[in-house]
Amino acid sequence: MKKVSKKLLIKSLLVFVLLVFTTNGFSQETKRYDYAEIVVLQKVAKNKSEVKQIYLNSTTDNNLEKSEIEKIKNTSGLLKLMNDKNWEYVERLGSQPSNSGPIWISYTFRKRK
Repeated sequence: MKKVSKKLLIKSLLVFVLLVFTTNGFSQETKRYDYAEIVVLQKVAKNKSEVKQIYLNSTTDNNLEKSEIEKIKNTSGLLKLMNDKNWEYVERLGSQPSNSGPIWISYTFRKRK
């Protein structure tokens, strides 16, 4: 009788330890990021493209201010500002509706954790 209960106790203990390690030790945390999209409207010239307007679209309240972003005159200034504010560059999408029209460029950033 003692051997049966000892074996049962050892098996139960092993199952318990296995469950604890698999649920706590190896579980993956879902990362949640704050995202910001900045749309840049550029006027096309023959030799250069100057920034005409910049718009901010953000998923949460953050350390970005529209007035600060709207003062930026070029994309390198935008990337530097976002890096200084601890935002990570994710993606860039561009669109030009016509050959002579302005270029819309969407930059997506996520907040570094």
